[in-house]
This record gives sequence, C-alpha cells and structure tokens, in this order.
Amino acid sequence: MLRKHLKNSPIWIILAIQLVMAFVIFGQKIFNPSDYLYTVDYDGLKNYFNYLFYTTCQNSENLLAYKGMSYPFYDHILYADTTTVLALLVKVLGIKEHSLAVYNLFFLLTFLLAPLVAFNIGRHLNFKLFLNITFSLFIVWVHPMILRWGEWSNLSLSIIYLLAVLVLIKSFAHKNSKSQLAIIHLSLFFLIVISSFIHLYYLIILGIFLGFAYLIGFFIVDKKQSLLFLLNLLLAAVTVFAIVYLSDDLISQRPPKGMGFDNPGNSCDWWDYLNSYSFLSFPSIFNLTWNESSPKFLGSAFPLTILAIVIFSFFGKKGERFILHSGKTKYLIHLILWPTLICFFTSLGFKIYLTNSVKIYNFFNPMSILAMLSESFEHFRYLSRFGHIAFTGITIVTCYGLNEIIKRFSIQKPIAWLAYCAMIIMLFDVFESSTNMSTLFDHNNIFSEKYLDESLPEFDNYTFDAILPIPYYHVGSENWNYTIDDQNPWSRLTYMMSIKYQIPLMSQKSARASVINTKHLFSLFTDQPSEEIVNKLEGKNILLCVSQKYHAHDTEHEPARTLNQQALSYIEKWQAEFIINYNEVDYYLVEF
Repeated sequence: MLRKHLKNSPIWIILAIQLVMAFVIFGQKIFNPSDYLYTVDYDGLKNYFNYLFYTTCQNSENLLAYKGMSYPFYDHILYADTTTVLALLVKVLGIKEHSLAVYNLFFLLTFLLAPLVAFNIGRHLNFKLFLNITFSLFIVWVHPMILRWGEWSNLSLSIIYLLAVLVLIKSFAHKNSKSQLAIIHLSLFFLIVISSFIHLYYLIILGIFLGFAYLIGFFIVDKKQSLLFLLNLLLAAVTVFAIVYLSDDLISQRPPKGMGFDNPGNSCDWWDYLNSYSFLSFPSIFNLTWNESSPKFLGSAFPLTILAIVIFSFFGKKGERFILHSGKTKYLIHLILWPTLICFFTSLGFKIYLTNSVKIYNFFNPMSILAMLSESFEHFRYLSRFGHIAFTGITIVTCYGLNEIIKRFSIQKPIAWLAYCAMIIMLFDVFESSTNMSTLFDHNNIFSEKYLDESLPEFDNYTFDAILPIPYYHVGSENWNYTIDDQNPWSRLTYMMSIKYQIPLMSQKSARASVINTKHLFSLFTDQPSEEIVNKLEGKNILLCVSQKYHAHDTEHEPARTLNQQALSYIEKWQAEFIINYNEVDYYLVEF
C-alpha cells in the first residue's frame, strides 16, 4: 500500500528531496536572492550587468532597445544576453527593485523543478520507482549544463531539454483527444518560442532534435500527426525569426555570419563524454583536462550501464532483449535515441577525431548542410552545446535499458547486480555534484550599494552622460579587426561604474554588434572621427576612466592594434579635465 501511494505521488517525493538538498547545500542563501551572484567573471557577469542595466537603469519607451553599452548608439535587447524573456517581464511589471532576486530565483526554481519533469518522463517509460527517482536526480544534478550555471546561466536550463522530450513523448504516447493534441501543439510552440528568447541556441538545438524525432515518427508511428508536429515546429521557428528580423532595425548592419564556425575548439571530442570531473571520486576511463565549454561526462556509472545493457541485449534470450522488445514504449525510445545520436555527432563538429591525430569527416552533422544553405547558421558556432541534449537523451535511453533489466531479472541474477550497482553509483555522483554546487552561491553581490560605495568615488559636482573606459574593449563585431578583448577585472569594475552612476558604457561586449556603429566608435580614437559620432556626442559630458593597473590585450589586427597603442594619447587631445585618482583609476571629464 505504501509503495503504491509513493508511486502515485511523484511530485511530493521528488520535490521533497529537492527541497531538502537545496536547504542542506545552499542554506539560508536561498532566502536572500539579492545578496549574491552566481559568478563575478567573464560572460556570466556581463549577462548580469546587461540584465540589471536594462531593468534598473535604463529609461526608454522602446522596450526592445538596449542602451547599456556602445553609447551613443544602442542595441537590440536580444543581442545583449539579458535573458530577454525575463528582462522584458521585469520591465513590463515595473519591479526593478526585485530584478536581481527574480533573475537568481528563476534559475534556481527551474533547476529545482527539473527533476519533476524528468520523473514524468520516467513514468511514461514505465520506470521502476527507485530507478525513476535515481534517474530524475541524476539527469539534473549531474547534467553538464549545471557547470554552466555561473558563466552561462541562460544556457544552464536542462529543464528545457527535459520539457522537449516530455512534449515529444506526449505527442505519441497515447491516443490523444483533439483538445489534448491542441494543448500539446501549443506546448511545443511556446516551448520553442520562449526558450529561443532565453537564448537563441535553444532554437537550433531543439529544432534539430525535435525535427529528426518527428521525422522518425512519420515513418514508424503516425504520418499525419508527425507531419502536423513538424509544421508546428517550423511555424515556431519562423515566428522567432520573424520577431527578431522585424523588431531589429539594425539587422542589416549586423555581421552576416559568426567567426570560428569550423573551429575544432568550438566542438567536443567523443572522449569528453567519458572524461570525469575533478569533484567526482569514481575513476573514469579518461582523466583529461576538459574545456569548460565542452564538459559532457555521462557519469561514473555509464561504463557499467553499457556493460549491463550489452549483456542483456546480445546474450539474453531473444524475447528478453530490450532493443527488440515490442512493448508500447519501444517506439518512444526510438524517437529519443536516433535524434540523440544526431545531436551527439553534431557536437563532435565537422571532423571526428578518433585519436588526437586520426580524424575522419563527420557525415552525421546536419549543421554542415544548413551552413551551405545559409551562412546565417554559422552564427551557431559552438557545436559542443548539442552535447547537452545528447547527454539528456543518452541518459534516458540507458536508464530505459536498466529498467528493462530490473523488470526482467530478480536481484539474485548477476546482471541485476550490475544494474543496481549502476544506480547506486549514479546516486554517489548526485551527492558529489551537489556538494560541489555549494560554491555556486559564494559570490557576494558586487552591484550592491555597499560594494559600489567601497570600490568607486562619488561625483557630487559633476553630471555625466556615459563612461569611456581605457583600456577600451569591444567584443561582438565578429571581425578580428574590430575586436579588443577585455581584461576581466577591468570590465568588472566598469560594469560596477555603470550601475553606480546609472549611465551607459561606450565600450561593447555583446553578440553580433552593428558593424557600422562599431566603426563609428573606433573612429573616435582617430584624428578624424566620423561625422555620425561627432554629432551624437556634441554637448555630452563623458566620464573617462583610465586604469593604471590593467592594459589592453595585444592584437595584431588593425585598427584594433592602433587604438590600443594610441588610446592614452587622446586624454590630452580631448583636453580631458582630471578629477581624481581612486583605487588606481584616473577619472577625467571630457566635454565633446
């Protein structure tokens, strides 16, 4: 009776476990979501800054305009990595005083809810209760996206891929009524649209995964329904592109493609999926140094799981082999397995390295075909990100294999031992990964009034329109000639300046910046600045901030190289008025 009650109460089981783990790991910090940041470095901090400037500092009638960088120009909110859906929601509701809390809680709550979605997937696949609990915790707490929570928060949402799988399963799991089908179609449409405006990478990854899934469904399940879902998927993608293109008046000025689309460093290797993390204790097949952009480890139990499934599939009785199993969940596994393999191969890039020196062409990467159809697809250069949904799919399929084993064999059988040992190891991984996550909340909120006052001077007698930092940095043009990477501590300080003084930066760090506006900004550091920027800056007071500690990154590309070398000389040319030196930064007033 108790077992039946627990089986019918998945929400309370998983939710209780998640809440207990959250309280143990994160403690009281989860009740003070405005007191911390998930990161204070690199792109993660840039995302925080852009989101906070848009929601708390920027006053603009145009909700889609972002004015926190590249002053005196502006950008589209989508290209600023502000987690667009969330930023717009906060802006429209007028709750800017809670904007940081909303941001932090959004990612925390979606993480805590993700196992509920996973449990629902397991129920549809008839997972045994203990396995389903193990699976639901493992696929979230050990998911490689968890390692991106700090640096790339808006790409850390494993719940999006779980929701995609759940929608896929519900599309074919039962004989749905017309109203149920309508709800599933709406769920699919809004999942694609909303996730795309959290980060556009979700559009291409979900598009390929679900596109192949419904294509397979066309041949093995239901032609009519599969075709309707494919059309819905296409409609959602067209809707996203239409919103982007029609709402962005700078679209014609943006770079037509991204840099490094075929760079091997933007993909991962097959052994990354077997390469463990330093915080896990169980030995792994590989112990290599992994790139933070491509961790994909399938878990310490993966080799044992594969061994059990291989024994079951090839050495068991024919009627017991799960690959040949004719139950109602068989086709669901095919709908998940084959798109997962496509995404796995896509994550490996355009060439598969069998070893560090032996490579073959990757014929299973659909991005190569899409790039030939339109160079716009080259903006999605980080193919390693397809490995995140590959992890999701591989975990579901292998757990399905374990489920078939424990359903068919008693605990006395050696093959059942392997399956239960694998589950126990998975729980160990969950424990160690969750312990490692306790460091996620260790960063104090550097945008709080306390930290801003300690780090930056007051300017009671001055009024400024924007901040011009030197060393100057500009990232996002997709052109090495106009790319100057930032020094992380220096850009961090400039973000703090912008939030404290409530004025935008003249530097740039975003995605796909306007090529024309970039050239105007660079012309400011020449003897003949463009007429456009001269007119826009006329009568403006600029806070020139010159670091005595940090220097610009070296570059051999022009005009970026010349700007780096000559930037300091413009302090005199602009007749800048020295104000104060504070914490190794010289502050000047420049009146244009």
